[in-house]
Amino acid sequence: MSVVDICPLSLGLETAGGVMTMVVPRGHRVPTKRTITFTTHEDNQAGVRLSVFEGERPLVADNHAIAKFNLNGLTAAPKGTAKIDVTFEIDHNGILGVTASEEISGKSEKITVTNNKERLTQK
Repeated sequence: MSVVDICPLSLGLETAGGVMTMVVPRGHRVPTKRTITFTTHEDNQAGVRLSVFEGERPLVADNHAIAKFNLNGLTAAPKGTAKIDVTFEIDHNGILGVTASEEISGKSEKITVTNNKERLTQK
């Protein structure tokens, strides 16, 4: 018998319309690294706000927000043209790193999410 760590709740991003777009599904083995490519939804969009959530519901309003950060300085282009790669990486300690980068400009931002005192209790 072997024991493996898994992701206890799905992890994803808020996309247009308040939809929870899953990146790492619940029950996925960790450590893991998964990348999804998104596009802009407005012409000449200068930046995007990335909101990271955990939970199983289809709308982010029904899930738990765990992190937010911005990726600014995107290349001006028609909507759907700019490609933004978002990578979720969970290490063997359960620490989540989220990286967003735009292919054309090379702009990149990263955030690290750890288990802080406000998220989980000993119970």
